Amino acid sequence: MIVGARLLGAPVSQTSVLSGKSKTTVSRVFTEWRKSQKTTTDRSRCGRKRLVTDSVRQWLEKIVTSERTMTIAAITQTLNAGSEETVSARTVRRELRRMGFYCRVQLQKHHALVSNTTAFGMRQRNSHCGKTQCYPCLS
Repeated sequence: MIVGARLLGAPVSQTSVLSGKSKTTVSRVFTEWRKSQKTTTDRSRCGRKRLVTDSVRQWLEKIVTSERTMTIAAITQTLNAGSEETVSARTVRRELRRMGFYCRVQLQKHHALVSNTTAFGMRQRNSHCGKTQCYPCLS
């Protein structure tokens, strides 16, 4: 957009208003384009290299969906056994969150008895099932 506006003859100040960038940025981008006919930078290569690639991510998803009851430690151990680079449990947890796996194992929760819940004023009707035996209803 910056290069196009400048090529059409728009001044730097008008181009900066149109693009929402500073006049310095507009001048720098246009000067760079005139020198090298290129306006993009290789920012995608910046930063630390990711340990978990797309193929490892697919493998991780296959491990998790095949055995839903595996712990993070077991998943990490399985992943590290078949990979060249070792990955920490924290990285595995982070990648699982990125992939949409938030809860690994559903925990067994004890139902609160009606007598206990009424003593604390917590008795209420559960909207999704209509039961009043427990709070919260896990059915």
